[in-house]
Amino acid sequence: MLLRNGAELVTRADDIVELVGRIGELAVEEPRPATALDGLGEAERQVYEALPGRGAATVDEIAVGSGLMPEQVLGPLAILEVAGLAERDGGCWRIVRTRDRAGEVRMRAT
Repeated sequence: MLLRNGAELVTRADDIVELVGRIGELAVEEPRPATALDGLGEAERQVYEALPGRGAATVDEIAVGSGLMPEQVLGPLAILEVAGLAERDGGCWRIVRTRDRAGEVRMRAT
């Protein structure tokens, strides 16, 4: 009666794999941790990557490192500043770093 109503006969594990797919194949994809860098556009990412790991750089130095014109760097720098990823220090720009509970310095985007 069950077979007539659409039930499937299962005699081995491979039968189950055929019916439901491999483990995880049909499962909902779990959300992955996102960083602040994930939401950046191409120009913002180029500018962020051109910021020095230590110290600060001028707009002209960032332009050279990013491959953009100096006037094309100002907008992305402003976006990075609003996002809390970069800060102005005098006439230069630097990556914003935070301290975790253990006192280690970490980049805000990681």
